Amino acid sequence: EGYAYTARVARLGSPVTVPLLVLGGSDQTRYSWVRHERWLGELGTVVTVDLPGFGDADFLPVEHGIDFLAECAGHMLRELGLGPVNLYAGCYGAAVGLRLTQRYPHLLRRVAVQGMSDHIPDWFAESLKGWVRLLEEGRVEETAEEFVRCFVPPPGDRTVRKHAALTRLMYQ
Repeated sequence: EGYAYTARVARLGSPVTVPLLVLGGSDQTRYSWVRHERWLGELGTVVTVDLPGFGDADFLPVEHGIDFLAECAGHMLRELGLGPVNLYAGCYGAAVGLRLTQRYPHLLRRVAVQGMSDHIPDWFAESLKGWVRLLEEGRVEETAEEFVRCFVPPPGDRTVRKHAALTRLMYQ
């Protein structure tokens, strides 16, 4: 529909499995997974994307939602000649990934979805209202501090080992 997006395709070594498409969270871009490529790249090509509304892609008006983003992801896979691919979809990307799976199962081999909820918790809905109010008042720094408090674990929390989970996905 005329909205631009940007894909990043990392081909490292000789692939042992089909490419991995990563659809990350709302605050991630196509470069957010670069640090994982040295491990994931040993298994196969790693594809990340800035869909419309993310990273360097075109701004996405509010009337376009999950369905539109899934269509964009499907379009990208077809344009790049990729498929079937393994799909890892996390957080906000999980909703897009599930819709992609529903609409284009022939483009996917394996699917892993993480960190998705079937509803917006009351505490988060209230937080969103507060963040919007802070931004409307021009209190950007305070808003950023609230985001960090909400989304970033405090120092000393356990380390999450994403590598093991993604490796398992690609080999099974």
